[in-house]
Amino acid sequence: MGEKHEPRLQKQRILMLGLFGSGKTTSTAKLAKFYQSRGLKTGVICCDTFRPAAFEQLMQLSEANGIPFFGLKGETSAPKIIKAGLDKLKDNDVIILDSSGRSAFDSDLQKELKQISEAFEPNERFLVISADIGQVAGKQATEFNASVPLTGVIVTKMDGSGKGGGALSAVSQPAQKSHS
Repeated sequence: MGEKHEPRLQKQRILMLGLFGSGKTTSTAKLAKFYQSRGLKTGVICCDTFRPAAFEQLMQLSEANGIPFFGLKGETSAPKIIKAGLDKLKDNDVIILDSSGRSAFDSDLQKELKQISEAFEPNERFLVISADIGQVAGKQATEFNASVPLTGVIVTKMDGSGKGGGALSAVSQPAQKSHS
């Protein structure tokens, strides 16, 4: 959707954003595998301080694919996790950070995303949206973009019953050019 997007195959930091259940953690591992398969040394940081199972999920996906993983289980300070993770993964070409999601966009999530973006200094900021989100996708994309300017949108679950119309709404938001 939108303009053609060619992933940058160079040293970079990628921030993954999205709501609960959007497929953010799985997409983080898939994206890491993509860059790894292109010859880049890739690592992931679990910075989901809200969903306890996210740590185990990303750790298992990373181990299964030979991707260096960093997380501080039980730590609630995102900046602390990021600082330690960047130090641990400093020899990696691509570092992908899986951030916390919520059931809805709220002020706590907005504050945390701003802190994460400032501490991580990402080159790319991808919003992960489920194809079945519906008409609220555009509103969600606008809210995320207001907190952390987005550089792209990743649409998940296109193989399910969702038709992706909401995702089209998200990509068409006038806030900033998005790639998907």
